[in-house]
Amino acid sequence: MRSFAEKLKKAKENKKGFTLVEIIVVLVIIGILASLMLGALNGYIDKAKEKTLTANTRSIYLAAQTVASEQYANGNTTDILSDDKNLADVDSLSGGLLTQYGSGNYAITVEAGKVISVSVTDSGIKKTCTITDGTIKIE
Repeated sequence: MRSFAEKLKKAKENKKGFTLVEIIVVLVIIGILASLMLGALNGYIDKAKEKTLTANTRSIYLAAQTVASEQYANGNTTDILSDDKNLADVDSLSGGLLTQYGSGNYAITVEAGKVISVSVTDSGIKKTCTITDGTIKIE
C-alpha cells in the first residue's frame, strides 16, 4: 500500500485545470481592461450620435429643398411650412425624421423656393445641428 505522501505527489502531478486564485486574477485583469475601454468608447459613442444627427439634419434639408422647389415651380410663393401637406411630404421624403424629432425639435426656414436653414435638436444628446446655406454647425 502506498503512503499518503506518494498519493499526494501523484495527485499534484495529475492536476488539471486552474486554481481558484488563477481564475480570480484573470477576472480582475479583464475587469481592469474593460474599465479602461469604457472611458475611451464613450467618446466614440457621442461622436457617432452627433454624426447621426448631422446625417438626419441633412436628409431633412434635402427633403425640404425638394418640396420647396416643387411648390415654387408650381407658383406657390408662400412659406411651405404654412401647409401641413407640405410638411407631411418633407416627413415622407426624409423617412419620417420630422415625426421622430417632433414639431418642437426642428425649424425650417424657406424663402422664394429655397431652404435657407434647417435646425434639428436631439433631446437625447442635447445637441442642435443647424444647416445654413450649406454650412453645418453642431452646438
